[in-house]
Amino acid sequence: MQTPYPHYRLALTVLLWLPLSTWAGDQSATAPVVSGGAVAFTVREIATGTNIGGAKLDADIILPPAWAFGVLHGYYTNQAGILRNLKQLEAGDFPVDAIWVDSAFWDLTTRGPAGYIDFRGDRGAFPDLRGLTGQLERRQVRFGIWIWDRVLDANPEAFQEFESKGYFKPGQIVSNGWHNAGLQSIARVVDFSNPAAAALWSEKLRPFMADGVDFFKMDAGPQTDYLRTHFELAQKYGRHTRGRGFILTQSARDSLADIKRYPAAWTGDAQSSWHQPDYPDTSRWILGGLRQQIEMVANPSWRHYAYPFLANDTGGFHLRSLEGAAAEELYIRWAQFSAFGSIMQVFGAPRVPEQNAPFGWPAAVQQNFRRHTHLRLQLFPYIYTHALLTRLTGRKMIQGDADHPLQYRFGDAFLVAPVSEPNVTKRSLWLPEGERWIDYWTGQSYSGGQEVTVPAPLEHLPLQVRAGAIIPLRDYAPSVLRGNNATLTLDVFPDGATEKSEFTLYEDDGTSNAYLTNGFAATTIACQPGPSSVALHIAPIQGGYDGKLTQRRWKLRLHLAAKPAGVRLNGKAVRWKYDAQQGVLLSDWKAATAQASEILIAR
Repeated sequence: MQTPYPHYRLALTVLLWLPLSTWAGDQSATAPVVSGGAVAFTVREIATGTNIGGAKLDADIILPPAWAFGVLHGYYTNQAGILRNLKQLEAGDFPVDAIWVDSAFWDLTTRGPAGYIDFRGDRGAFPDLRGLTGQLERRQVRFGIWIWDRVLDANPEAFQEFESKGYFKPGQIVSNGWHNAGLQSIARVVDFSNPAAAALWSEKLRPFMADGVDFFKMDAGPQTDYLRTHFELAQKYGRHTRGRGFILTQSARDSLADIKRYPAAWTGDAQSSWHQPDYPDTSRWILGGLRQQIEMVANPSWRHYAYPFLANDTGGFHLRSLEGAAAEELYIRWAQFSAFGSIMQVFGAPRVPEQNAPFGWPAAVQQNFRRHTHLRLQLFPYIYTHALLTRLTGRKMIQGDADHPLQYRFGDAFLVAPVSEPNVTKRSLWLPEGERWIDYWTGQSYSGGQEVTVPAPLEHLPLQVRAGAIIPLRDYAPSVLRGNNATLTLDVFPDGATEKSEFTLYEDDGTSNAYLTNGFAATTIACQPGPSSVALHIAPIQGGYDGKLTQRRWKLRLHLAAKPAGVRLNGKAVRWKYDAQQGVLLSDWKAATAQASEILIAR
């Protein structure tokens, strides 16, 4: 459960995404130059560690590890339950990149006060933690546990040790029923600003890291020292980290610096409902329904918008207020929205069936979840590029405007318009002016600068693509770490574009902080449409990182209204085919990543 923090207007929201050096006091930095929505670094800029405009990369920024951009799952269960749930996720072909155990890790039966926090965990529920994490590791699934900032006196050994050393915050005594069945215990909050207290806490959690815990799902306070203590634990001692570290925390911070350093947050314990009309009055519910979750992501007037990487409890945390087909529709729409978020997690309260896991729903709901999460995993190269750009340039992957608070741009290519009402089959949305837009599912083309009504069947999320967009996709794998970028499909939309467009693919090792000192690579893809031809240029890869690919297979999906006359690769005719039903030209080839590819499509 999360302490409620009602939204408020940020008068200086527009300042949040200036170049990162501006936050550090460099007022001479200028905004990065953007071409086609993506920043392209030159060889010199990669070599010198500066971004366009001359701003130094911010060494204070920590990007979440690559696996965090897949699909994360949380449960209240025991060791056997985790393995059972993992088996069901795999059998249902649902992506799973990480699993955490929420507060049940400390006391599965009553969830407190016994075990909160005794630094042992519920050993009856988790008799072989290292064996469990080993099984997850073999499937490339990362593991985390829930934590908070206090100890209850129902755990006298731990409580007395911290109290005797003066490691609790003075006056911080909590006696409510949160993880305190029967109200027989009190909790005291640890003073993490005291280095000795933070060190003792870390020492007591280190054995869990040694047993394979990679990250923490953090509840309670937003204080800097509390966040830093757990982030550094994950960063230094997570079994699979190479310095990146990961914590998933409440969407509350003491400073903008904390937003940068500890960027992954979740919105709070939302109600499983479409809408909370009285939000942010939390006397009835906690933190809104689906509509409010969308607005937290998309509306710059809300404080949550400042977070570069923001998740929500897919399906709603609290017990379902709907049943049957109505509940299924809400879950489908929620999962569609979450799949097009910066971080996706699936979670629900202990009384919510299966904690909202997709395998707990009927077959049609499962298929819808599968369709959108498979697309998310395929879009990993695109999503991770924009995640890196968030850190390299300060521009978030999600951009919204307060005039249209229930839609947002997802990177440079997509306009996402989630459905936030029941029984909807059409959706009105505003198309940004100055560009042409294409319905991702139907191919219908629209001029920008107007409100349009588009199809919104339950089968898919309303999704528009900017004309000229170049979207890289990888082959589907059930987790980010089990996939790779060795084969990339370029989904290109030249029709309706009148000028050259570009997309620069950014890659790194996914786990270290080497990207802060030039440890990343850039591959720029440019498309030049014309009346008689379409030219596609893939530049040689620039820069490098540990594990950089030297060969790549490219698959081209070029959306054209009419069958082309021919295709040439580097001046030579190549095999291709045209799918008239979908209006797509298909071709593929292999090339060294250091080699340029020139593709000319004659109309």
